[in-house]
Amino acid sequence: MARVLLDNAETFNVTNDNLTVIGNSGTETLIMFDGAPFFVNGISLNQTIEQIQWSAASSSYQFQQSGNVLKVYLPSGELLASMPVGSGNSLNFTFNDTSLAVNFALTGSNAGKITVGGQAVSTLAGGATLGVTTPIVQPSHQPTAQEQYMLELLNRARLDPTGEANLFAIDLNEGLAAGTLSNTARQPLAFNNNLTAAARDHSQDMLAQDFFAHTNLAGQSPFQRMTEAGYTFSTAGENIAYAGTTATLAQTTINNFVGNVHEDLFVDEGIVGRGHRLNMLEGDFKEVGIGIEVGVFTTNGNNYNSVMVTQNFGTQPNAQAFLLGVIYQDDDNNNAYSVGEGMGEVTITVVNTTTAATQTLYSMTAGGYQVALAAGTYDISYSAIGESHFVDNLVIGVNNVKVDWIL
Repeated sequence: MARVLLDNAETFNVTNDNLTVIGNSGTETLIMFDGAPFFVNGISLNQTIEQIQWSAASSSYQFQQSGNVLKVYLPSGELLASMPVGSGNSLNFTFNDTSLAVNFALTGSNAGKITVGGQAVSTLAGGATLGVTTPIVQPSHQPTAQEQYMLELLNRARLDPTGEANLFAIDLNEGLAAGTLSNTARQPLAFNNNLTAAARDHSQDMLAQDFFAHTNLAGQSPFQRMTEAGYTFSTAGENIAYAGTTATLAQTTINNFVGNVHEDLFVDEGIVGRGHRLNMLEGDFKEVGIGIEVGVFTTNGNNYNSVMVTQNFGTQPNAQAFLLGVIYQDDDNNNAYSVGEGMGEVTITVVNTTTAATQTLYSMTAGGYQVALAAGTYDISYSAIGESHFVDNLVIGVNNVKVDWIL
């Protein structure tokens, strides 16, 4: 391993793996890069290097105290750097131009606890081993921005059923026997790859063949179509709806139609038994596939530029709970996700606080993310465009949990 001795107050660019960099009596700065055109790891830092700056493709890092050494890991679990420190040491780290103070103590009530920018990122005891990260692959049938928006509307209704009913000026049990639906929050829904494929296929089929029904022209029921798409369910259901116009469909109109369809399904006016509303609020459902397709729909001899929607709901046998959510920039300041606001490729690191098992995933193009987790307690970190967000001691049980991040 090569050794580099820094001059007093020197700034040094690290351009090779496996270096020992030795500080001097001043405040030395290291600039380190993870990603193209090279990949840095195996860096040991000694003596009085107080500042480290990263410019990286991924700004998610993991910190661990091991005895009197601060260790910095990449999301993959590989050691990037280690630094001997003194009691109560405070180091200044810069990630993509955002400066964060990394603090930890060797003794006292905070021993073994590391904070970045005042937020805890590790509670591993000194000497503990950090688990290697398990990468999580998001669904290949990633939701469009409109499909993510519809999921957010669905989950808004599930988390506050009475609030949704009030929004549309109806009683929650309108059209139903009193007490059929309670105001209890339902678990939020996660996307399922196979359900999404089934939903999109059905919406495309209805547009292409100008029919509107749960059973397709080949005689397949929703349940047969879900099974054919590869989804095994213990319970399942389907909603379909569309909105159309003879005018040209502008993008804003398409987005508005998605909201209109959601309202139509929830209100369910004229539908005996209010089956669409019951599906939307069925507490046993864990997953959904949403297929939103745009095209010409012909009915009664008239052509309509239409937004066709299929919602396939389901739960698989012995299903784990999902941690899910959406990450977005609230450009319209309505404190809710809107089409076009989603942030993709945000790094999300999930650490089991008992086992230190670590999983890393990235938000989907439309901003959503999800990961199935065993029951337990987890620390979650989010990193994007020089910003970080932390959720500590999140308890996962049998039901899905939703955590959003508004940048």
